[in-house]
Amino acid sequence: MRTILLSLINYAELVVCFGFINCVLGRDGSFLTFKESPFDGYYFSGATQLAIGYGDITLAGHVKYLALFQGFIGFLFTILILGRFIPLLPESKEEADP
Repeated sequence: MRTILLSLINYAELVVCFGFINCVLGRDGSFLTFKESPFDGYYFSGATQLAIGYGDITLAGHVKYLALFQGFIGFLFTILILGRFIPLLPESKEEADP
């Protein structure tokens, strides 16, 4: 259970780290187009990692590959977390007594 909790914390840390990078890159408006606040980088990071991608914030230039990398890493984290969680589920009676 501790491993799953730490994995979820790492997942959230990944959103925050990429959000910080997006906020720094989007400060001058040349790479990331902010809509309302300078903290939209964190919103974009969360939407990217959760594979939601609303499309209200867009990337320009080579920074779009950073979002692709974040999405891939988030996908791998999801697989790892599920891989740790599935063995903890109880077995059904049919599988336990063949």
